[in-house]
Amino acid sequence: MNDYSSYGISGSYQFGDNYSLSAGIGWKNPENEDNPDTAMNKVEDGNTWSVGSLWNDAFVEGNKFGFGMGTAETHRDDSGYDDPLAWEAFYDFTVNDSVTVTPAIFVIEQDDKDDVNGALVKTTFKF
Repeated sequence: MNDYSSYGISGSYQFGDNYSLSAGIGWKNPENEDNPDTAMNKVEDGNTWSVGSLWNDAFVEGNKFGFGMGTAETHRDDSGYDDPLAWEAFYDFTVNDSVTVTPAIFVIEQDDKDDVNGALVKTTFKF
């Protein structure tokens, strides 16, 4: 079985009205100790971490800039397996009282493979 328990703790700190930082860590523990390479058990002991920042009123009042990074998946102590890292950045800007546009970019590192890169633009309409 792939049963496991997961735990995590996170927090954030607000610096005045415009800046905040957040961070978190997590742990995952399988219920059984079978070989993780078998089809019966793909869950291993693992841990994760993440940090992020948010800047309100970035460059222009009402706009936001955010950045985050952390583990792309649970870290494992496998031979030849480095800590996979993911990061993202976004800028949220208000077009008018009803429309907000948020372009974002992200990178996910993979072992011995090309990184996964992407971008998106989210548009929010309020009625």
